[in-house]
Amino acid sequence: MPGELYEHRPRNWVLYGLVVGVGVSSWLVINAVWSELAVFANVLPEGWAIASYIVLAVECANVCPLCYVLISKLFLCLSKGKQYWTPEASLSSTIAIMQSWGVLMCTILACAWNIHPFSSQHSGIFLLAIAGQSAMATLSSLVYFPFSALFPSSGYTSAMQLGVAFSGAIPSILGFVQAPGTDHQRFSVDIFFWCICLVQVLTFLCLVSIVLSQWGFSKLNAAVESVYDFPSVNYDMQLKISSSKNVISWYNQFWVLLLNSFLLNGMENGILTQISTYACMPYGNQYLELQSLLCLLLPPLGCFVPILILKKPVCLILVAIIYFIFFPYILAAALMSPDPVLIDNPTVGGSIMVFVYVSIRVLIAYTKTVNWMQIHERMVQESETHKNKPFGDMSMWAGCAQQGGSFFFCMLFFSLINFTSLFNQ
Repeated sequence: MPGELYEHRPRNWVLYGLVVGVGVSSWLVINAVWSELAVFANVLPEGWAIASYIVLAVECANVCPLCYVLISKLFLCLSKGKQYWTPEASLSSTIAIMQSWGVLMCTILACAWNIHPFSSQHSGIFLLAIAGQSAMATLSSLVYFPFSALFPSSGYTSAMQLGVAFSGAIPSILGFVQAPGTDHQRFSVDIFFWCICLVQVLTFLCLVSIVLSQWGFSKLNAAVESVYDFPSVNYDMQLKISSSKNVISWYNQFWVLLLNSFLLNGMENGILTQISTYACMPYGNQYLELQSLLCLLLPPLGCFVPILILKKPVCLILVAIIYFIFFPYILAAALMSPDPVLIDNPTVGGSIMVFVYVSIRVLIAYTKTVNWMQIHERMVQESETHKNKPFGDMSMWAGCAQQGGSFFFCMLFFSLINFTSLFNQ
């Protein structure tokens, strides 16, 4: 659109759908575990604390992104800047390995999630499988988004974020059909994980379709120059143009995007997931189940909206609502557990809690998508001014910020939940 800072609408919707399909594989298995939380909290030996153990198993895998960055930089130094593989070949191969690993871990969960060979007090195989899958899932921020940045429009970056959100929505829909943790559960946890395994295989086929079809990178890159004209425009001039349109330019600063990613992912993955049992279960097991399912089902709405509406001042207002209204309410309720506000009227209190939980997850999804689209634009500008700089460097650091925030707040709240008396069952 004339006057916009960058093109954010995709031109090929079939390719857009395939990129969404690839993104689904990022956190599919881990989100499937969360959709079964109501079952695990009642069956596994950890009880209500199982949520914090799951988060710990996931976040301990954050050593993998650090190793990935160090190995990438070391290889770049040893090769003296020479690239032996193209970015598209390197990234697509890495994603294929991650998807295959996901199939293996999902198979282990389907066969042995409730087997405890090491100790009757802990779910050894269950937590090890989660940690193993998390080793790949935590790399998604460093691999999947540079992959989407290979495409010319930032709309494909939103497609990847939409796919990541659907990695929660698909298990949620399947969970609605299953009704986990209720007296009318329609099928077992084993069958649930076999279904997730099938979806993981389908995401691999989406990747193969992108690489081998007419939208493969060799042809796509050749078509970029004719379809998209990225003019070499001075970025400072763009900021002046945006200021004249009352766009808050400081939100474009890369360090602000990194800080926001650090805090939002820490809140979403490190805090909200761990305290969900303490905030929801006092009102009834059904509210925890409903919250878990809806928080996986609805965030894709927040990922798709930026394609149609991309207003940075609106994004800043939503960030303020997240930080200063919704999050404090949830944290206060969890700290007051097992007697949170409105406990005398569990229907009202539980409904409000589910609404706040779902709203904050949708708002976080929207804000994270806008962040990644801004980072995509930064990468385009950077590639024009620094031709010899490694591709995807900025998105790699953005991914590190995401995982760093998740890890820091995970360890902080795991300690608070398990080693202090702040949160009570």
